[in-house]
Amino acid sequence: MDACHNPRPFARRPFIITPYALSEREGFVPMLPQECLRREQGGSSGTGPPCDIRVHHRRARKTGPGFALYVVECRTHGGSFTVYPPGHVPYGRVAVAPVDAEGRLVYAVRETVTEPASVPSCPGPVGPDLDAEPDSTRRPLGWGVSLFGAAEDAAEALPWSRADCGGAESWRTQGRRIALAATLLGLTGADDDGAEAHDAGLLGVPALTRLESTAAYARAGGYRGRGDAVMRSLREFDRSAACMLDWLLAAGCHAGAWGAPWRWDPLGRRLLPVVRRSRSP
Repeated sequence: MDACHNPRPFARRPFIITPYALSEREGFVPMLPQECLRREQGGSSGTGPPCDIRVHHRRARKTGPGFALYVVECRTHGGSFTVYPPGHVPYGRVAVAPVDAEGRLVYAVRETVTEPASVPSCPGPVGPDLDAEPDSTRRPLGWGVSLFGAAEDAAEALPWSRADCGGAESWRTQGRRIALAATLLGLTGADDDGAEAHDAGLLGVPALTRLESTAAYARAGGYRGRGDAVMRSLREFDRSAACMLDWLLAAGCHAGAWGAPWRWDPLGRRLLPVVRRSRSP
């Protein structure tokens, strides 16, 4: 079995994120990183022989971004790995944040229609600061296209199918996604992993709002109450969503939902850790 197809227990391994752009001839094509994690984690970044990154094959997926992901190999350090589009994680079936394949925020246009924004989800070297946009002109984010779509439907009393137990839109799947969404937002009260996990759960949401949402989630008697608590916290999060994707990826890493994410920086031509305060990748 190839290293890129290891079973579920290896889902917490570090992974690389890079933008995918739509090509007329080849579909979605990634911006290939020029470094591998073995070189970065081996402490030889900037020294030693450079990585020789080549495309190994394309990996078809029935879920996730809806298009084949690229598996690349480093001929210098050995090993192959999958490169993921922004918002997607190993073994994930849906994006953890409302971003498209290029990392642009997806906004809600109408109740059931979304459209991509024209700027990346995180400011800095890759784009302008979203906080420069006045609050009065901001549109709500399209949470329905992400992991949080389950909570959004629950808050509106829209249960998923109870007939298809193993389907992507089943009742059990909705419950699992609501629980994971609450964990990422720090609403489950599981702060026993230390201050880092606690800080990751805040995600820029005001402390009072988080405490109120945590209490509402704890006393919720059903899926609708839990979904409403999640969406209440997200409404505050929506106001400061410049680095939303990074915050959610960091929270999931600290919670053990996936491994440490790394982002390929095309300007600096290097891999950057998303979880900068992680105790261990």
